[in-house]
Amino acid sequence: MFYGMLEAMLLAALIGHSGEMPVPSSHCPEPPLTMTLTGPESFVTGRELELVLEITRMLPDEVPIRLHVALPDGVVLLSGPRESTFVDPASRVVTRRLRFHVTRVPTGDVVVTVAARSRIYGVHATATYRFGRAPTPLVRPPVGPELRGPGGTRLGRPVLLDRTPKAPTRR
Repeated sequence: MFYGMLEAMLLAALIGHSGEMPVPSSHCPEPPLTMTLTGPESFVTGRELELVLEITRMLPDEVPIRLHVALPDGVVLLSGPRESTFVDPASRVVTRRLRFHVTRVPTGDVVVTVAARSRIYGVHATATYRFGRAPTPLVRPPVGPELRGPGGTRLGRPVLLDRTPKAPTRR
């Protein structure tokens, strides 16, 4: 019964006031919250720098969004707080402009994190500005040999886990 009511509520939220069902796409479903942080490809030490933060939500709602800005050494936030919480039930896309002063060449990134949590869901996203440095490549985990199932069905290659016992940590 609960799942039927939840399904009906989600369907009503998707249909909205237009009464039309959204058109399904052929690719992966849209994530509930995405974020981009864009800025200039290069910067000059001793000058101001402006970054544009764009938060896109699949379904705008009244859930508070918590924003946190982490700065590397040599970067000072000029506009806005480093931590804030806001509610915007009407906008699918929320834009914030962040101004910084760069006192020296940073060795780290500006990292912006947003999170929203309610009784029925929670979302989290992180975006970085790397001051023109190349993105950090993702490390692929080691995989084992191809596995086969009944009738020779290909099951793929499993990710190998480190089974080395860890020493207990003291608290």
